[in-house]
Amino acid sequence: MIGKRIREARQARGMTQAALAKGIASRTYISAIEIGRIKPSAENLKAIAERLEEHLDYFLPGRLEETLHRFETNLNQAKALLATGELVAASPPHCHGVRRESRCTSSKVAAATIAHLQLI
Repeated sequence: MIGKRIREARQARGMTQAALAKGIASRTYISAIEIGRIKPSAENLKAIAERLEEHLDYFLPGRLEETLHRFETNLNQAKALLATGELVAASPPHCHGVRRESRCTSSKVAAATIAHLQLI
């Protein structure tokens, strides 16, 4: 999927693989990405996106939506925790840094954050 999007953006600009690759990688590297044989590193994908004047989201469809969906789910769970008074289980000493207790889920951390923001 990434390779197909790179090829489409490159061709839409009338750019050759060699022109896209210049200063980033080899033409064969770009070719391998476009045919789906390899995936670009994050650094190379950023450079390719800049060269093609596209946002990274264009090359990673679904990732943004997936992240937003997870956030919305966690936010809803956090609101439910606040409503049931389980905020104590998400207190900062238990959930900051390395997670020492399994009860420190992202939902509980989000609940603590929401409570904190409501106090500000």
